[in-house]
Amino acid sequence: MSDISIEELEKLGEEEVRKRLVQRVWSARKVATAEQWLAAKDREASAKAAVESAKIAASSRRAAWVAAWAAIIAAAAAIISVWQSI
Repeated sequence: MSDISIEELEKLGEEEVRKRLVQRVWSARKVATAEQWLAAKDREASAKAAVESAKIAASSRRAAWVAAWAAIIAAAAAIISVWQSI
């Protein structure tokens, strides 16, 4: 067989495909297909990482707002406490 299918690459997995590319066991057509498949996998991983990063950033912003409100409430409570002791 002169080419390799996406299904075969999926069965092998990224690690095994990378290993076979390093070992140079495939024909030029298989290498080209495998490299394109790995590039697509890398793009997918980058996109997933970007989404996860955006989720973390949103969560951090929410935590910062909660901390800011907690500080405002604590400051207000301190002012009330001082005012009542006068």
